[in-house]
Amino acid sequence: MPRVTKAEKAEALAREALIAQALRWTAPIAPDVPPPASGEGGLKTGYMYNTYGASVVVACSSGHSHAVGSCTKTTTQGAIALYSTRERALRALRAELERDCAKRLAAVDRAIAEAAQRP
Repeated sequence: MPRVTKAEKAEALAREALIAQALRWTAPIAPDVPPPASGEGGLKTGYMYNTYGASVVVACSSGHSHAVGSCTKTTTQGAIALYSTRERALRALRAELERDCAKRLAAVDRAIAEAAQRP
């Protein structure tokens, strides 16, 4: 078995502490940049998040369409509300991921309970 140095032990403990600190609930954050009113014209810019990729990107919205990854023109139908800062979008992403992870853990807990009931 290889020897573990004090520095390696301290690094491992620090990693575990960060993981333990990540298990907490934060408040959901709603978008704070509404799209322009229909017919108003112009673009509003901000940020949006992608839960599946766990990423935040720049985006823009008009009164009838939006774009992801661009702030100059829209490419997709449907106006959307955006987040004013990257930090707000990241906080909203975190809250959404917390809920998704909790749902997955609840499903595992139900499976464990069902398995415990069977002989």
